Amino acid sequence: MIEQQNTQGGPAAELRALAEQVQALRAEVRFLHDRQAIADVMVRYTHALDRHDWDALCNEVFHPDAVCDYGFIVGDPPHLCRRLERIYQQDYELHSHFIGNHHSQVDGDSAQAQTYCTTFSLLKGGQGIRSLYIRYLDRLERRDGVWKIALRRMLLDARSEIPASAAPDRENRWDRSDPAYQQAQLPRGRMALWNC
Repeated sequence: MIEQQNTQGGPAAELRALAEQVQALRAEVRFLHDRQAIADVMVRYTHALDRHDWDALCNEVFHPDAVCDYGFIVGDPPHLCRRLERIYQQDYELHSHFIGNHHSQVDGDSAQAQTYCTTFSLLKGGQGIRSLYIRYLDRLERRDGVWKIALRRMLLDARSEIPASAAPDRENRWDRSDPAYQQAQLPRGRMALWNC
């Protein structure tokens, strides 16, 4: 096989073919890396939102000049954070955002993404659990090598409420004292726990 390739172009042709393969692999790795980085932005968003880590939300998720259109809130990231904090403190005891289906189309240093999200929020006083079924339509941009959201539009597809049946875990906190910010460690004697 090698002798046949040599007669059809020799070592120079083989090097050109190899260079083309390397270039194609680099493009594919870049594409996969970009898509993963964009998906990571969505996960950082839900984590920052659920912990009320407004600094992370403004600095790690959105570009400073981003526009956030949530229908009932339209503005820049700091405005969004102030309004959400007020709503959460007024209406909820805790909330969790879950990312579902996610699709992004990357075009150089910009991308379009659609992300499904379901939220579960415990209303004040244990009055019930509100669920929202949301889609985020985002334009993301890579600036200085970092992907963040430049434009977000939130669509509310449905909403429901059910009675609450259990008290929340008191370890759930809306600040950096939440266990999520601590290194996960297995308790001593964990084998004894498994034998319960």
